[in-house]
Amino acid sequence: MKKEHVLIIVLVGGLWGLSEAVLGDALYSADVRFASVYLTVIAFFLLAAAARFVPFRGAGTAIGLLAMCYKFLNVPFFACHLTGIALLGVSFDVVFRWRPSAATDDASPLAAGAKGALAAYLGYSLFYLAMVLVFRNEYWLARGWSGLVRHVGVDASLAAAGCALAVPLGLALGRRLRGRLAGAGPLGLQPRLAGALATLAAVCIWAWGMAAKLWS
Repeated sequence: MKKEHVLIIVLVGGLWGLSEAVLGDALYSADVRFASVYLTVIAFFLLAAAARFVPFRGAGTAIGLLAMCYKFLNVPFFACHLTGIALLGVSFDVVFRWRPSAATDDASPLAAGAKGALAAYLGYSLFYLAMVLVFRNEYWLARGWSGLVRHVGVDASLAAAGCALAVPLGLALGRRLRGRLAGAGPLGLQPRLAGALATLAAVCIWAWGMAAKLWS
């Protein structure tokens, strides 16, 4: 793994984690319906944008594992959210990197959207199975079949629809950014300066997260 790969994983993991900690906290605190759907769409947009920079298996999972660390900032803390975030990263890897030659950036928008929808369904399904069969979570066990229908049938379908649009947009953004970095860098910056700014952004994101936790 190259140095720039680690940087992208840390940077995107921080951005995803911030959306979970800040936006997620606001949505869940306000009891907004389908809060997980909005967060999933944002997550898959970021994963798709990063896919052009980290084109190898396990990158999505690594980004998800970093992002889930931000859930420790939320009060009240829900451990099941950690599983949900990690499994979204795993699902993205499974669908988009199921074989070494799979290229997310070369897929047509229609194919990319279909894969995004499939990955969303897979992530939600794996989460439900983990809660019921592995962790035996009382909340999910008590919901029974209604929980399955709501989470995998309704929530997952809405997330799949959103991801079908977000993934092609994320891939297009990643392809454009990658193309600029291959030349003079984004906004006319030299690649070394662009990398330094990205590093600074990643450090600031994680420093903010840690400071918020210590001062809360």
